[in-house]
Amino acid sequence: MAEEDISSKQQDESIEKDVQDPLQQSQAISQELDFNEADLEVVEISDDGLAVVDETSKAARKQAKKTAKMLRSPEELKQLKRKKIIIGLCGAGAALLVLLAVPLTRWAILNFIGLRGDLTIRVVDEKSATLLTKATIKLDDGSFGQTNAKGTLIFANTKLGKRKVSIQKPGYADVTTTLTNGIGSTKPTIKLRAIGIKLDVDVKNWLSGKVIEGATVSCKSASAVSDKTGRASLIIPPTDAVKVRIRVSATGFLDKETETDVNVASRELALVAAAKNYFISKRDGKFDIFSANLDGTNQQKIIEATGKEDEGLMQLSINRNNKQAILVANRDGKLTNNKVVAGVYLIDLEKSSIKKIDEGSDVQLINWSDNSMVYTKTVPDLNYDDPALSRLMNLNISNNKLTELAQTNYFQIAVMAQNKVYYLPADAYRTLENNAFTSLDVISNAKKTYFADKTLRYAVRASFGTLELQDTAGTNYELQIANGATKAIDHRPSSALLFSSSPDGQTWAWNDRRDGQGALLSYSIKDSTEKTIAKAGGLTSPVRFITDDLVIVRVVTSQETADYVVSLISGKMSKVVDVSNIGTGYSGNL
Repeated sequence: MAEEDISSKQQDESIEKDVQDPLQQSQAISQELDFNEADLEVVEISDDGLAVVDETSKAARKQAKKTAKMLRSPEELKQLKRKKIIIGLCGAGAALLVLLAVPLTRWAILNFIGLRGDLTIRVVDEKSATLLTKATIKLDDGSFGQTNAKGTLIFANTKLGKRKVSIQKPGYADVTTTLTNGIGSTKPTIKLRAIGIKLDVDVKNWLSGKVIEGATVSCKSASAVSDKTGRASLIIPPTDAVKVRIRVSATGFLDKETETDVNVASRELALVAAAKNYFISKRDGKFDIFSANLDGTNQQKIIEATGKEDEGLMQLSINRNNKQAILVANRDGKLTNNKVVAGVYLIDLEKSSIKKIDEGSDVQLINWSDNSMVYTKTVPDLNYDDPALSRLMNLNISNNKLTELAQTNYFQIAVMAQNKVYYLPADAYRTLENNAFTSLDVISNAKKTYFADKTLRYAVRASFGTLELQDTAGTNYELQIANGATKAIDHRPSSALLFSSSPDGQTWAWNDRRDGQGALLSYSIKDSTEKTIAKAGGLTSPVRFITDDLVIVRVVTSQETADYVVSLISGKMSKVVDVSNIGTGYSGNL
């Protein structure tokens, strides 16, 4: 055991010594390598020898690369492939960028790969910058068209790059130019120089006086569109004529054609609204139904009478849409139980068609509620003392649905207020139960009763928002339509009013007596304001809307019975046509 320890110790010392003497070893080697330059052997190497060495070196490197390639891992191979692809794409991209930087090749490349753009060309007058309509634009590929009311023409999805464009318009010098159509939407403006005669036309509404924007004014092949001021500047080709004919058209108005002097500075043209008036006339000996333009032109018979109609029984009421009407008439001369039976007819004014929906004796139209007409009738088969003799009816013209709302011996009161019908059942022969004054919402069918402890005599609609009533004791009351609140008042009920709604439901109109004259009044839902629109001797019901700002009123004097149209904007009235004075409905007691 002691010998092994000694031997191990000697080995450690030897290793330690080897580690500690490197400097000594280096010095010893240096001594062994000491030499003199004279002892060096001169070795000469020829060019051929160098070449052989080079070839050998190349072969070795080639072989080394080949071997290294064979020894690459799959991941290394993938990375190398990606590098090659990236380098290739970068090169192609760089080349493409160079080509795209050159206009000559740029558009060819973009068109080749299928890119297109929208070319929107606007044409204006060179001096006034007025938008020019119906200017003909032609592209170099043969495509063409005319500018619209905004003076523009769109060539959608067309080729990119330089495009040759030609523009022509009567009264203007032709223009040929080159445009650059880019990716997306290109919107150039081209100016045309007028070489013809300028005609300024100011277009207005014939009744309200408001300017009409967007009206088209044309003379032969020349045309222009009126701007926000109502003016259209028309350039016509040079002419020796003193007068020319121009035509004006606008949406919602009748076309107008007239002759005008070429030399006047400007001219004003008034357009008549395209709506129609419908009325009953006995001009041919029978009570036919006619239509007419609002200026009285183009009068046409749309529903021919049978000749059996009784003037005293006839009623005609037109819906606010000016497309349907309800006619009450004994067209077939029918008698039942010695009672004249009148038909309730639905008329399609646009199609000039008539259809019988209901019938009865003593038919009385009350008023419209949107697309529903509320009326009363008696059943001719029943005796006068029958407790179900009279019926309160609702006819919905949207679906031709006829609904019975209530029945009694007779209705003491029946009046419409907005969407509610207020009625009072009565019986001259017996006491009725539940004969309270009742309101029924025609749309929601909601019911409410009032004055349960009172016996009412009559009720009228006295204003847009109220009814006025009187009981048998002579006490007078007011009922608020909106909330149903009631209160006693110190005056007799006012005259009954019959209200009409505008097509959009935002304005109501009616007639009343003011200072000895008939007055047309309106109520704005938006502003909650009432105002007087017009006054005239003989102005009376019916009052009905034909547009949101035009109303038809009836004027009855010793000189005429006629329908007039009134502008709610200006208050101006204009006669439409002479008519027969046929009623349209009731507004209070029956």
